[in-house]
Amino acid sequence: MANSIEEKEDVIPSAPRSVIDVRKVSINNFLQEREVIRSLVSSGSCPFAAIDSEYPGVIWPCSLHEYPKRRYAIVKANVDSLQLVQFGLTLSNAGGGDAITWEFTLRDFSPRLHPHNNDSVEMLKRAGLDFNTSRHEGIPASFLAGLLVDCGLVRLPQEEAAGYVNLELIDPPPVLSPREVSWITFQGEYDFAFLLKLIQERWKKPMTVPKCLTERREEFLSEVRSVFGEKIYDIKQMSLSQGGLHGGLERIAAQLEVVRPYGMAHQAGPDSLLSSRVFFRLIEKGFPVEHHRGKIFGLV
Repeated sequence: MANSIEEKEDVIPSAPRSVIDVRKVSINNFLQEREVIRSLVSSGSCPFAAIDSEYPGVIWPCSLHEYPKRRYAIVKANVDSLQLVQFGLTLSNAGGGDAITWEFTLRDFSPRLHPHNNDSVEMLKRAGLDFNTSRHEGIPASFLAGLLVDCGLVRLPQEEAAGYVNLELIDPPPVLSPREVSWITFQGEYDFAFLLKLIQERWKKPMTVPKCLTERREEFLSEVRSVFGEKIYDIKQMSLSQGGLHGGLERIAAQLEVVRPYGMAHQAGPDSLLSSRVFFRLIEKGFPVEHHRGKIFGLV
């Protein structure tokens, strides 16, 4: 494992990133945007994927200072009970350039029907999320899980792939190994927990069995590595070794003089784009990101 950024060719910064391309995905343009993502991933031109998930708060709160075992138990309890509301994905080249951002609105959650935190739902409304529109124009969560697999961003474990049924594609693309994709996140335990839950809901377990994450933190981390690969970079985890970096994504971005290029906080697309910008700013400053590879904040 490399100890410095100079030793890793796939994290050398490129030209400044000036063009902002943010695409909002609904049921109306899902197929079109999926083809764009398929093309980028299969070409290998954008091997960095920054992600952000928006969900209706937590119903079991957790301190930032919980032990990893206890913290995972709380994450599991929340993710097992909650629905993903919005998902942001930013694909970029090895220097953060040529970035395209997608914001997927999902239709599975309704404040009238599903568990949620009232304050968090109101916060999402202030950020522009219309839950009524989402129910009619959003995509099913299963479509997002299918996209991740069909586009080669993640890989199903062998026993799951054997039962894989492609519900949307007749001619699936060649699969790009997830070990060729680098994942960027901020405090990513919920990002990976929700995505793993969606993938398991679609392929791993019978429809009659409750869809729950594994009980053991170690097994969860093993499943994450199996599906997403080893190249996971959690900015919050990285900040722990930098004495001057504190707080949430917005605050750390400000400390690094990274300006939010688009949108506002708690919008999944713009937050994934900001995470991408912050990550590559850390690289530009010589931060040894490889030292933190595979470490998800709070779970290690």
